[in-house]
Amino acid sequence: MSKARLFYLGSEVTYFVMFIVGRVGSNFLTSSMNAHPNVLGLNETLMDMTAEQQREWTLKFLTPPLISRKGAIGFKIKPVQLADPAGYAQVLREKQPKIIHIWRRNRIKSVVSHLNGKRLEKATGMWNLYDESKRLPPFEVDFIQFEKALRNRERTDRESADYVSSLGLPTLSITYEEMLQDINAVLARTFEFLNVPLLPVKPSTFKATSDDLREVITNFDALRARYSGTEYEAMFDEVIVPTRAGQRIGSFVSGFVTG
Repeated sequence: MSKARLFYLGSEVTYFVMFIVGRVGSNFLTSSMNAHPNVLGLNETLMDMTAEQQREWTLKFLTPPLISRKGAIGFKIKPVQLADPAGYAQVLREKQPKIIHIWRRNRIKSVVSHLNGKRLEKATGMWNLYDESKRLPPFEVDFIQFEKALRNRERTDRESADYVSSLGLPTLSITYEEMLQDINAVLARTFEFLNVPLLPVKPSTFKATSDDLREVITNFDALRARYSGTEYEAMFDEVIVPTRAGQRIGSFVSGFVTG
């Protein structure tokens, strides 16, 4: 196992921008990365800024210091939060950060997670689960609300993927499903991509929504039947089992993915 470095020259620092949409496990991944002494990942910092403010903040943030205690520094952003996507892309191409793109293959579960997250936020004031005692009971899904959320998710997923591809920058693609199956392997890839030592870390968030939707949705069968014969039918039944490498005691990381 490698050791943490005490400091980095500015030219050695790897900058990254993490592009996300909601409910893809980005809080879990960021908290795991921040548990590494050589990594700093900020949450979504560009919300409520003008296009000029977003560009100026990013230009300053992505300018290396003379010496840094962190070898990898970055932040999260949703493409929909960009006031001027084309102008912002020019800033990123100028500064050349590495890109981490987190997405979710199972769109049905992303929508259920979003709806459950809204319930959690209403009950606790937070979209993510940090205290197991605050886990919510199963709920009944409103069909119209679900369909609207699914179509919106289709659009945001497509726009996010297209924007990341258009940047033409070094990109690490990570799926929620990969994190759930073997977070140790995902973190190993991530730290290698960011050029920092491989170290054991521990996240601070828990998985808010069971991966078995039958445990989450009280009207599961009726909801599933509405999508029978579509591309989404199999997504209702998918349950991901972590690999033995991802489960083993003393492994690279322990915890649950938020989502």
